[in-house]
Amino acid sequence: MKNLLLVVLTAGAFYGTLQAQQTAPRATLTGMVAAATDGRAAYLTFGGPGIKWSRSGTDVGLYMLPSLRMYADRPRPFVTPALGAGLFVRRKKMVAGIPAYYVAAQQRWYVAGALGIALGK
Repeated sequence: MKNLLLVVLTAGAFYGTLQAQQTAPRATLTGMVAAATDGRAAYLTFGGPGIKWSRSGTDVGLYMLPSLRMYADRPRPFVTPALGAGLFVRRKKMVAGIPAYYVAAQQRWYVAGALGIALGK
């Protein structure tokens, strides 16, 4: 009796797993990628967590922006990680923004302009 119950429970769990896999949505890529510059350095910015307001096809948001900073600043490497924050506006697939990046080595904020594309819907 215990073996029969174990087989039924195992088969039920396996069947439920197969059903869940068949109806699960495909993975999608969402967010944004933007190139920014402050006149000295270039930044490759990826949209991170933020607060977004939407109205009539236009999104406006305040985002945290994990980025890669590219700048010839010897003896540091040419590409270094950076974290920024800023205001971005999205219309259809176009993204424009004004991010600010903190450079810890110089203990200073740099304001930049950014243009990019939105990924996903």
